[in-house]
Amino acid sequence: MLFCLTALLLAGHAIAHDLVLVQAGELPVILTAPHGGRADVPGCELRTPVGPRFVTGSDLNTDLLVQEIAAAVGVKTAARV
Repeated sequence: MLFCLTALLLAGHAIAHDLVLVQAGELPVILTAPHGGRADVPGCELRTPVGPRFVTGSDLNTDLLVQEIAAAVGVKTAARV
């Protein structure tokens, strides 16, 4: 994982911008969906399954769910999330 993060950082802002959504808000809240993406991270090898319950896929639409949660929290609090 560290290698993948290092590769992403070295790849530059353009690639990081395509893979990571960062929004600055007004509340002390961090919302994340680390497995919600749809794109491969450059420089990262595909994981090899280990054991019968190992999953290599993404958590579909968790990124969209987090964005909807942020919007709902913003409506409830009248704060930018």
